[in-house]
Amino acid sequence: MKRMGVDADMALGSALELYPQIYPALLSQGLCCVNEENEGLSLGELARSLGREPEGFIEALNAAAGC
Repeated sequence: MKRMGVDADMALGSALELYPQIYPALLSQGLCCVNEENEGLSLGELARSLGREPEGFIEALNAAAGC
């Protein structure tokens, strides 16, 4: 059975559609906004672009999502 929640390969736009409650966590990690330039980035790519380590970034988002 696949674990629920976000993962490093999920696109930012898809993650927000499934788990809109992660938006404040994204802002606290350094994201300024969601737009056409970043909504297609994977969460792993987004983490690296924000200077974050992807594993910890994903863990924080999953905690915010309640997963």
